[in-house]
Amino acid sequence: MLNLLPGGFKHGFREAREILSGLSVLGADSLVEQGINQTFALVMKDYDDFLATKLNPCPAAKTPPQDAGTALR
Repeated sequence: MLNLLPGGFKHGFREAREILSGLSVLGADSLVEQGINQTFALVMKDYDDFLATKLNPCPAAKTPPQDAGTALR
């Protein structure tokens, strides 16, 4: 299932581009175009980060600190 998500993201962004292109709101200098590009990049980066944490969990994060009280002092 995790392998299907990026394709869904890409499909949704592609459809949105087609709709917005039909409305003539896209272009090289368009803020809408820039927003779409930035949003797509962020979604894909966050997905990659999420996937990395699920496939390669950090073992240190699972172990509680030895003395949590000393960290607050």
